[in-house]
Amino acid sequence: MDQKFSAQIRAGSQYTYLKLRGVIDEDNNLGALTGRIDTDTVVLDLSEIDRINSYGVRDWVNWLGDLDNRGRQVLMVRCSPSIIAQANMVTNF
Repeated sequence: MDQKFSAQIRAGSQYTYLKLRGVIDEDNNLGALTGRIDTDTVVLDLSEIDRINSYGVRDWVNWLGDLDNRGRQVLMVRCSPSIIAQANMVTNF
C-alpha cells in the first residue's frame, strides 16, 4: 500500500531541505519531522503536495507555529496549486 504522505529530508550546514509529497490530512507525520530539523533555516519544497484537508491545515498551522517557537525560519518553495489555494484562504498558513 502506498503512503499518502512522505517526506525526504536533506540536512546541510546552512539549512535543512525538506521535500513533502502526497496528501496532508489527519494521518500526516509533520510533528515527527520537527526533531529532525537541526538548522535555523528550513526550505520546504511543496511541489508534490496533491491535497490538504481541514485536519491537515490545522496540523500544518500548528507545526509551523512550533517551528517558529523553536526559532526556525521557514521558506516555502515550489508551492503546488493546493498549497497556494490554502494559503489564500487560511490565516497564518
